Amino acid sequence: MKTRFLSILLLGLSLSMTPASAQLLLTVDAAAKTISFSGTDSGTTASNGRAIWDGGVGAFTLPGISLAGLFDASVNIIDARNTSIRVFESGSVGLSLNFFLDASPATVSGNGTTLDYPDFFSDDEQAILEASDGDIMVLSSGTGWSNINVEVVPEPATGLLLGLGAAALLLRRRR
Repeated sequence: MKTRFLSILLLGLSLSMTPASAQLLLTVDAAAKTISFSGTDSGTTASNGRAIWDGGVGAFTLPGISLAGLFDASVNIIDARNTSIRVFESGSVGLSLNFFLDASPATVSGNGTTLDYPDFFSDDEQAILEASDGDIMVLSSGTGWSNINVEVVPEPATGLLLGLGAAALLLRRRR
C-alpha cells in the first residue's frame, strides 16, 4: 500500500514538472535567485515585429531587463531592450515578456541560461516574483504563440516544511 501511494505521488510530481509541448516555461529558482526559460514556441509577430505576453497591469517599478541571452530563435532578436521581464506594482504577478523579431513567423526556444534576479529586483519585487508559481503570462500581441506558464522552485526550507507537514498528516491519519 505504501509503495503504491509513493509511486502515485512521484508520478504526479513528475507530470506536474513536465512542461507542455510548444510552450515556453519561465522557471524562478527561489533558492539560487535565478530565472530561466525552457521549452519552444512558434508564432507570428504583430505588424510592428513584436510578440508580447503580459501577466498584469500597473506601473513598472524598474526598466526592463534584457533577456535576449536566455533564448535561441529561428530569426534575430533585433531589439534586446524590448526582450524583457518586468515586475508590476499591481496585485498580480506582473511579468511581461516582449520580443522584437526581424522576421515572422518565428520559433523561439528557452536555452536554459540563467539570470540572477537580485541584481535587478528589490526585496519586495523578489517576493512578488517568488510568489508567482502557477501564474500565466497571457499573449497580448502576435498570433499563434501559447501563453507562458510560471513555475517557482521553492527554497529548500520551504520544501522541507512542506515535506514535514505532509509526513505529519500521514502519521496522524495512521493513528
